[in-house]
Amino acid sequence: MSEEKYQVMILEYLEGNLTAEQVTTFEALLADGKIQASEVEAMRETLYRFSSLPEPEPGAGLEHKFYRMLSTEIERTELAKPQLTWSMLWNSLAEMLSPVKLAYTLLMFGFGFFAAWLTFSPAQQPAQHPDTQMLAMELKQVKEMLFTTLIEQPAAVDRLKAVNISYEIADADEKVIQALFNSLNHDSNVNVRLAAVEALKLHAANPTVRAQLIQSINKQDSPMVQIALADLMQALQEKNAVPQLRQLLDDENTNEFVKDKIKESINVLI
Repeated sequence: MSEEKYQVMILEYLEGNLTAEQVTTFEALLADGKIQASEVEAMRETLYRFSSLPEPEPGAGLEHKFYRMLSTEIERTELAKPQLTWSMLWNSLAEMLSPVKLAYTLLMFGFGFFAAWLTFSPAQQPAQHPDTQMLAMELKQVKEMLFTTLIEQPAAVDRLKAVNISYEIADADEKVIQALFNSLNHDSNVNVRLAAVEALKLHAANPTVRAQLIQSINKQDSPMVQIALADLMQALQEKNAVPQLRQLLDDENTNEFVKDKIKESINVLI
């Protein structure tokens, strides 16, 4: 296992908190073997699984407790209600008009409403709720809106959130898919590109997506992204990727550790 200071660096790297200079240092340590690529992949998988954990389901007494707390809070607020000023009203409006916050608020409201509907509606009477499919479609549209908003943000952490949201968009349309490929091929942040690989993996059954993933191999300059794509091609048993992998193997600028991984993938595929 890597030294403790490297463990911290791996975590900071995966969370996108390293500067460009620190990323260069990290990749140099990776190339020298002081940081093991397998550890980076294991930690990245752990973080992904942690972020994908389902929300805890509400208990049977949630509705009663909620209204009791709401009543208490209303009484407390009425007793200590501050005087509303134009300044306060303007600041609240300005915050609501932020596209990112507004989209995120809509998404959270939709999730909350859908969760409450599922919790308090009688499961034995599904025929009484014909609008379920429409509600699910509206939630999907809200997710797509939030994805589209966040993926264009200047902060890498927002773009990373967008890619993570795309995991939850069932039957993602062409616009979402192409935005993910744009992130994979052009985003300045390595973590965003790695997340895009994971997101696109969910759509690998689509031949067009597979073909574009193959074309993306030679567009990468990060060893971590190159390894992620090589692993993906190997997992998919995508023999059509062999020529692109060989081009990467013949490139003198390719990291030696990456070359070893590519050789392994090629041997499995041919």
